[in-house]
Amino acid sequence: MELSVVTGCLAGAISQDPEDVIQGGDVLNKQASASMEGFLQANAPPETEVLGGPCEESSWIRPPVDFLKCNWDASIDGRSKKMGMGLVFRDSSGGFRAAAISNIPYITDPEIAESIAARWVVSMCAKLGFQSVVFERDALVVVNSLLSPSPCWRICGGIVEDTRRMLHQFNSWTVKHARRSANQVAYFLAKHALSLVQDIVWRGECPSFL
Repeated sequence: MELSVVTGCLAGAISQDPEDVIQGGDVLNKQASASMEGFLQANAPPETEVLGGPCEESSWIRPPVDFLKCNWDASIDGRSKKMGMGLVFRDSSGGFRAAAISNIPYITDPEIAESIAARWVVSMCAKLGFQSVVFERDALVVVNSLLSPSPCWRICGGIVEDTRRMLHQFNSWTVKHARRSANQVAYFLAKHALSLVQDIVWRGECPSFL
């Protein structure tokens, strides 16, 4: 399943700039932790190096030394008509480096939501200053669309092409496919994002629920 559809009305407004809140404070962290625990229970530059390609992984595997791995996911709430996005960065020792969640109202088309989420992830990576990254997602169509050399003529083609161009900002990168079991943290973050009223970015200190 490429995208999870969440039912139930989840209230809240949204700040659409992923830099609106870079939050490490106790208040939002505790709120996010409590909410998550409840949920858990109920054209490229020459120097750019593109590594590998689609590779289905059934469990989370550490990236190469000097690389970060970014797992991401997207989710839709059909009743409240919005999408949620979540990402997490970990290093070659498995250590937490950063995580982020965001939601956008009035996005209910799965293909458009997936494309928007991919662009958001790449944008967040650039803003955080990470340059050597393995991007990993459990939706093969998304992975293939980012790696394909052919123009994307689908309804979301402009977003996909924009994301491809953005990827070439990085020194070294790849996009891989993984099973849902290897993408659980990002999956939970994307679901949790649907219940928030603002974007949150954690950097350095891992949230207690991860």
